[in-house]
Amino acid sequence: MTSQDDSPDEASGQPEYTGGDGSSPEEAVRIKDAPSHAAGVRAESTYISRQFGERGQDWTLKEQSITEREDGQRIDQMTIETAAGDVETFYFNVSGFFGMDLPD
Repeated sequence: MTSQDDSPDEASGQPEYTGGDGSSPEEAVRIKDAPSHAAGVRAESTYISRQFGERGQDWTLKEQSITEREDGQRIDQMTIETAAGDVETFYFNVSGFFGMDLPD
């Protein structure tokens, strides 16, 4: 995995990727400025698609779980399988949008 230096720019209205490269909870990619929960979830898939291609064709989501760290940060762990059969795990800090605008 590589660090993302090509985050969408602020003028586009797209979430920005900051933090680490997503290789561990400590290096979680932070989805910054997502305007809604749904937009944040889409940004996670976009981040993975930039590296592995189209979801559903080039990779599929195999497992996903969210944990809350002692400091209150929420980390989303996404494990994917590529079309070639490789398994990769990504970690995202979703604290900025998790649960935003969802019904109680």
